[in-house]
Amino acid sequence: MIALEELNELLRDETEMNQEFIPFEGQAKPTASLHVQHMQANHLVVNWDGQYFQQAGSIGITDMMGRELMRQDLPALMEQSQLELSWSESLASGIYLIRITDGIHTLTRKVFVHAN
Repeated sequence: MIALEELNELLRDETEMNQEFIPFEGQAKPTASLHVQHMQANHLVVNWDGQYFQQAGSIGITDMMGRELMRQDLPALMEQSQLELSWSESLASGIYLIRITDGIHTLTRKVFVHAN
């Protein structure tokens, strides 16, 4: 069984790794954050700083074992800054990672789901 401190360290490393940015000459590092406004076992509302993404992308939910539980393409990712998703199968109580990416930039946030 993994200790809570180890789990938090793994999550911190994962988030920092996925938000690494290697700039081109003269390009400033973009800053953005992913905010989870509402998360339930089968419903999610997230928003992020507009203008962060450069092209179409996707959103995914993974469990702490790295299994992708849900993934949806976002063809208009660069034109939006909020997303509301619902799915049919409920998630069990636990910690999950929400990841939005356009293949170049990635925002990751850990969330706790308390299923009823």
